Amino acid sequence: MRLLPALFLLLTCLGGQVVAAQSPWVRSKAGAYAQLAFQAIPRYGYLYDANGNEKILEQSVTEQAFQLYGEYGLTKRTTGIIALPFRSILADQNPAFPSPKPYSSDYFILRPGNITLSIRHQLRTQNLPITLTMRVDLPSWASRPETGLRAGFKAFTFMPMLSTGKGYEKAYWFGYGGYALRTNHYSDFALVGIEAGRRLGRFWVIAYSELQLSMKNRSRQESGSFQRTNLYVNNQAYWSLGLKSVIKMHRFWGFILGGAGVVDARLLPNKPQFHLGAYFNWE
Repeated sequence: MRLLPALFLLLTCLGGQVVAAQSPWVRSKAGAYAQLAFQAIPRYGYLYDANGNEKILEQSVTEQAFQLYGEYGLTKRTTGIIALPFRSILADQNPAFPSPKPYSSDYFILRPGNITLSIRHQLRTQNLPITLTMRVDLPSWASRPETGLRAGFKAFTFMPMLSTGKGYEKAYWFGYGGYALRTNHYSDFALVGIEAGRRLGRFWVIAYSELQLSMKNRSRQESGSFQRTNLYVNNQAYWSLGLKSVIKMHRFWGFILGGAGVVDARLLPNKPQFHLGAYFNWE
């Protein structure tokens, strides 16, 4: 299982955060993995409101992002992780919004998002491994308040997480769960997920699901501009389903492609998210 790429779900559409790989397996000492990925959410003019109902936006929004992700084996049981996202967000006139149109101008932002730093340590190595991940998301101050556009949460996020799973010759599965504390009057949230994959020749076909629940224990007040777009607002929640594939072109490198959509969501878009990446793996 150490030769499996460290796969991860990039949820710019699902809470705006980057979720680092949650698998229970760690890199070998001095082993490294790097990935450059592109994610996109097609132009959307509707999203789910706080009650899960469809809500029309005053402006349509298009989200894209590039992310550099890396893992390095600090010891044989401990791996360091970093994710560096860079986001492009465009807001333009929503043709479905009833007249008169409140905004005729296009607004654009190209800024870094929330940088993620994690340490993953394997507590148990045999049979079903148990791994503890300590993740920290750094604040992003990249925003244009007059337009309602921003590239990340203006807050620290601290999340401990446990994961376990099992690898076979041509298949694997793992599950994980964690609890996140977010500063700056954002609510805490719980996160659980499961992933399973099957190897078909040089391809890995992978299915996954993730659930994020807001604790609704804090009341952050947003300005009117950010309420228009609902980008990185408080109490976002979702249940997502997705598929992805790893194409192993060489011992050291390959490609990843996939997409995810929401079954249910709060304060998030009603469009799927797609991603494409290239990885380098060294053990």
